[in-house]
Amino acid sequence: MRLSDLFRTPRPRHAFAVTEGVLLYGYLDGRRTRLERLEERALPADTVQLGPVGLLQVKAERLRGALEQLRDLLGGLPKRAGLVVPDAWVRALVLEVESLPRLRQEAEEVLRWRLKKLLPCRPEEVRLDYTPCGGNGRVLVVLGLDKPLSALEESFSVMGCQLGSIEPVSMALSAVLPPSPRPLVLVSTVGRGMAMVVMSQGQVLLSRLKLMPHAANRAQALALRELGRTAQFLTERGLAATGFSVVLAEVEEPLAKALQLWALEQKSVDVRRLGEPPGPPVAAGERLLAWGLVAAAQPGEGE
Repeated sequence: MRLSDLFRTPRPRHAFAVTEGVLLYGYLDGRRTRLERLEERALPADTVQLGPVGLLQVKAERLRGALEQLRDLLGGLPKRAGLVVPDAWVRALVLEVESLPRLRQEAEEVLRWRLKKLLPCRPEEVRLDYTPCGGNGRVLVVLGLDKPLSALEESFSVMGCQLGSIEPVSMALSAVLPPSPRPLVLVSTVGRGMAMVVMSQGQVLLSRLKLMPHAANRAQALALRELGRTAQFLTERGLAATGFSVVLAEVEEPLAKALQLWALEQKSVDVRRLGEPPGPPVAAGERLLAWGLVAAAQPGEGE
């Protein structure tokens, strides 16, 4: 055991998920393989507001009302927990930089400078995280407005619960998807948003989010076009030589069938379902969030 391991606190087995209309709480078993408990409370429709950079506003008093209900039900909230949010609440983009300073603060300054012309707000107003993706100076940057994210954290903090992490749900799933020798393309639709996340060897390489049209035929056309672009991305980076797998996390059946038909016409592309999250039954449309609760409580690096 390294000395530094003595001072590292593992992630808690408690996790929350917040969406535009629901608050979920999950508690994992000791092996962190399944949810032992799953609770849900509805949120007023206007609890959160989205904008061009994702989450724009949080009405904290409405969120705290649901947290108080959970606190009374559970006999108290956990002191520490993880939080997963819809993919649409953050933005992800890939930047190409020649090199990044080793010190995180200096690296963030470089990335913020690169973001000046790409964001509809000042780069100083966003909170960001980053990771190398695929070499050649490519960096995956995930960002969101700091003010509403801080409002989320404060809503939990005043109830005695400190959030150790806030993660977009599809990216969080990289912690629970089984190892694969081929790249994985995770597809999910929640509300009118469609997320496609590309993973290779447990690393997130790309995240795309698109607003789906209301008409089913136009929505399918958009999904197939984005999947084709994703296949091209993998080919251009030499990652599609042995094909890839499409994992359907939360997709309506007509769209799922359209994606399966698309895969049949490709070379070495298979489609699989994510399956039900391990634990108590979940309501329709909340399977992805429940998987996110499992993922948010997985040990992080070095834990």
